[in-house]
Amino acid sequence: IDYPETVNINDVTCQLDDVNLNITENQIRISWVNQTFMSASINPSEPIVVIAGQINKKYNGNDIKFEINSKSHFCDQDGNKINTRFALPLLTTSADYLSASYPNPASESAMISFSLPCDSKTILNVYNQNGQLVNALINKDMAAGQYTINLPVQELTAGVYFYTLNTSGITNISQSKRLIVIH
Repeated sequence: IDYPETVNINDVTCQLDDVNLNITENQIRISWVNQTFMSASINPSEPIVVIAGQINKKYNGNDIKFEINSKSHFCDQDGNKINTRFALPLLTTSADYLSASYPNPASESAMISFSLPCDSKTILNVYNQNGQLVNALINKDMAAGQYTINLPVQELTAGVYFYTLNTSGITNISQSKRLIVIH
C-alpha cells in the first residue's frame, strides 16, 4: 500500500495470523502465506487491515489517498495470480460528503454529487417538505469514490425538497441538503 509523504504511519494491525508487515518510506508491505491452503478465518464485518497514522508538517490540506501498489497480488497454490478487489478509504479534509445540488433551484433536472470514503451500503432518497419519500434514487452496496446522480424534477410539484445520503460501513454517513423545484 503506497501512502503520501504527508502521513506518518504509527501502527498497522491485521486480523490474519502470521502476517509479515514492513513499513518503509511511503509504503506498507503486507505478506501472508497460507501454507495449508485452507481458508483464512476472517471476520467480514471488520477491516482486514487497520492503518493508524497522523499527518506531518508536509501536509498541505489536500485529501489523503492510500493506493494499492501496481505490483500487489495474491497467488493460488500453483503460483497463479488471483484477481482481487481492494478498497481503501479516501481521507478527506471535509466531513461534508453530500454536495449541494446543481442547479438549485431546479426546473428540469438537478445533479446531486456525493463521495463515499469507503465501500458501504448506500441509500440516497428525496423527501418532500412533509417528510414523505418521493424518490428512492439509490439503495445498494457501492464502492468508495465520487458519484453524481441526475435527478429529473419535471414530475415533482414546485416546492422545497430534501435529499438525504445514508451509508453504513466503516464510515456511517447521514447528511441532508435542500433542493428547491420551480416550474
